[in-house]
Amino acid sequence: MSNLAYKKQSVTELDYKLLLSYDLNYGFNILKNSVIEWQGISLEFSIIGSSHFVKINATEEDELIELIACIGVNDITAENIIKQKKLVDNHQYKYSKKITPAYMYRFYSETIEDYLVDHQEFKDKYMDTGCDRYLEYVFPSPGGLAITSIEIYQKIDKLIWVTYHSYPDEKKIIKTRSVIEVRSG
Repeated sequence: MSNLAYKKQSVTELDYKLLLSYDLNYGFNILKNSVIEWQGISLEFSIIGSSHFVKINATEEDELIELIACIGVNDITAENIIKQKKLVDNHQYKYSKKITPAYMYRFYSETIEDYLVDHQEFKDKYMDTGCDRYLEYVFPSPGGLAITSIEIYQKIDKLIWVTYHSYPDEKKIIKTRSVIEVRSG
């Protein structure tokens, strides 16, 4: 069970941000963490007290952070923000960016109407046991299941991560799918 005190969060506060990360130190409360080296890229996956981030280090000049969280980060300046979007405002959202000549980043999200009663229901409905690596954190909630999970899939030509962020008070789940692909040619 969670060591965090209950803090009510709303799906309407959930932001997607893609950030330049080379000079930023956010001081997040990291609850679960995993680092993967893949095709010359280092990826740090972290579940934080307000959802998740993925730090993508393709080169020293090409360090990015995918941040999906219910927080405003004070030390982000406009020149560090590549893309920002409220996810619940868009039932489905897509974004892509070439991160180096060799790699393409793609992001997809969707809002799912669902109320999860317990962890077993989440596992039965959403969890893919075929992923290569899995992180999850169950947050304290007075009613329903509040969970953030990350499923990571490593392929030769792409690395995929799927996340779920549940908000029991609003009966919504935000599902994201991010992909880094090796570009041909």
